[in-house]
Amino acid sequence: MIYLDNAATTYPKPDSVSASVAEAINTLAGNPGRASHSASIGASVMLYSYRDTVASLFGASPENVVFTYNATYALNIAIKSSYIYGTHILISDLEHNSVMRPVAAVTGNSFGGYTVFDSSLEDKYRTDAIISSIRTKMKPLTRTLVCTARSNVCGAKMPIREIGEFCRKNNLFYIVDAAQSAGFDDIDVERDLIDALCVPGHKGLYGPTGTGAVIFSAHGAECGRVRSFIEGGSGFNSLDTQMPSRLPEKLEGGTVNLCGIAGLAAGVNFINTTGLALIRNHEIRLTELAESKLSQIPKVKLYRYDASSIILFSAEGISSEQIAAELDGEGICVRSGYHCAPLAHKRIGTPVGGGVRLSVGAFNTCDEIEIFADALSKILQKG
Repeated sequence: MIYLDNAATTYPKPDSVSASVAEAINTLAGNPGRASHSASIGASVMLYSYRDTVASLFGASPENVVFTYNATYALNIAIKSSYIYGTHILISDLEHNSVMRPVAAVTGNSFGGYTVFDSSLEDKYRTDAIISSIRTKMKPLTRTLVCTARSNVCGAKMPIREIGEFCRKNNLFYIVDAAQSAGFDDIDVERDLIDALCVPGHKGLYGPTGTGAVIFSAHGAECGRVRSFIEGGSGFNSLDTQMPSRLPEKLEGGTVNLCGIAGLAAGVNFINTTGLALIRNHEIRLTELAESKLSQIPKVKLYRYDASSIILFSAEGISSEQIAAELDGEGICVRSGYHCAPLAHKRIGTPVGGGVRLSVGAFNTCDEIEIFADALSKILQKG
């Protein structure tokens, strides 16, 4: 199998990830924060160390790392826990449904609503154009901006630091979806002025499925916008009917996925050991090779705006679903359709049925890209 669907979930995982999950299952018997015996205390110590590992990659404090099931869950927590009823939200035209749907849900019954600003993909002075669009779309009741760091459809990168500067100056709570950026781009919640960074564990961080996090900056944690999202046991103050006022317990009701988080921390350690820049450069080199090969195939249209690990394409006369099915028959895994991001597909103008996404990871090779390109060329020749 040639696996080229790493934007959905990375595969394979580093050996250290599965080893860490197994070790946690076999040795971390206690429930962290739920007892005073040695097994619980040991689990609490390890959980804090995992927070510290994840926090260090994103310039955050360990106590501001809230573990979740995935980036979708993280975005729901960040959006719904910080939303002020009746206020207005800004989102970009590249957003995944994990942003679009919770934003639509919280604003649906209020008069604030939400507005989509332009990602200005074709503009020479793109950052300036994006900030200008945000400024134009703002309303007196705008209090939140949610933006992807990179499109999961075409890999386009948003200027998150410049947007962060705008948000801080204009008192907007700034939420960033880093589903396709964590483990690829250098992101620092303090430097980039991000209030809440939402990451999946199972994509570019090379952790197991069912893991993720909301990572708050000091400003995001202390600005008074974040309310409890899930109520339940937290391990202390059991007589209080309210959730704890501090993070991470404020947003972590119930027992966390300790074994999965152990794997997530191992994935982050893999990135730190290998080097973020080395991984990024390897993936860019592979997508540039894929772009070169695809550009030589007749009737193929490419959609790629920035150097990334993602390349999207369509082919005249054959649907994206058929292309993906034919490639699967050759043992090559890609993803077709709208990729849960209809806004982005509308923005870049893909045909009916969307496109085919190739997404590489740290373990893919140039030879695999060559095999993919040859297989695709033969499929399109057959029609």
